[in-house]
Amino acid sequence: MNKASIVILAASVVLLAMGCGDDNYLKSLSREDSSAACRYQVSMDLDSGNFDAVTASPCANHMDKAAAYLGKAGFGIIEIINRMIEASDSGGGHMDVYMKDLVGNVSTQDIVNLDLSTRNYSMVNAANGYSTDMEKDALFLRSALVQPTISFSFIKSSIDPDGDGAISSCDINGNSVPDEVDAVSCALTVASGTADCSSLGIALDDSTYRTLSFTGYSSVYNGLVMDYSGVTNASCPQSTYYQLLYASSSVAVTSLEKCVDPSFPLIQWNCPYEDSLGSSVDMLSVFNEAILNSLDTMNALGFNSTSDVYAAVDSISTEACGGGVCTEAQLQAYLQSQLAQ
Repeated sequence: MNKASIVILAASVVLLAMGCGDDNYLKSLSREDSSAACRYQVSMDLDSGNFDAVTASPCANHMDKAAAYLGKAGFGIIEIINRMIEASDSGGGHMDVYMKDLVGNVSTQDIVNLDLSTRNYSMVNAANGYSTDMEKDALFLRSALVQPTISFSFIKSSIDPDGDGAISSCDINGNSVPDEVDAVSCALTVASGTADCSSLGIALDDSTYRTLSFTGYSSVYNGLVMDYSGVTNASCPQSTYYQLLYASSSVAVTSLEKCVDPSFPLIQWNCPYEDSLGSSVDMLSVFNEAILNSLDTMNALGFNSTSDVYAAVDSISTEACGGGVCTEAQLQAYLQSQLAQ
């Protein structure tokens, strides 16, 4: 598929969700209590961004609800496709496009809404009465577009601890990489088994593996306290950063909300995200699964490898992970190179 085909596909999905193609559709709108009128209202609510009305509507199907939950998380399918095209045309700065132009700040509710979006797309199948074409559309949207967006959101939430939606330009250690990116790189380094971030100009304090428990959360976490070796900069007053690991070997997905362990009341950690089973979520595992599944899905659907969306995802797989499963060290190096100032 080329760029035009992808846009046409996305538009077709929207039209299918609206019920277009039914000869009696407009005629039946004259009956306000008709199912067609109800479906029409769903499409109007989607267009106007009234996503809560869509998710609550008895006439909304799983495609409608998936789009609405995606909208509640701050994304739209056309926007995701446009950013992938932009990344493909950028000549190499793929992650820079996603971190700065696609993903803003990330709250716990945003993550929940993204999960609900993928769940609804998964419900679009023959067992639930959907056509084969509709099932393929939903598979493309879920696996090729939304799941990579989720992985980008998890990376951005770790890079953006203050939740302002931007990547700070502060570079205290002078390595031409934002300090916020260095902090995530340090967390990935420690997760890989090397508790030394001196190459990044970061010193881990003596409480690197302090054990943390937060009220309302099931897992126990390891808190990383990272200091830029006593270096100060008047324009960049923050010289200490915090990241969470779990099981001492995985960088935990976090959100913009703050959590405090009563044993360490002076430190505010970005709250970890736990799934519906109360399990912690690993940033690297989600990234690997999303990128590989996206490519597998597009291959299964017959996408041309030269299409913009395919090229955008494939370039990440190739440049970051050598076309396979990424290690912590590979993802760290990729973020450092992609987000350098």
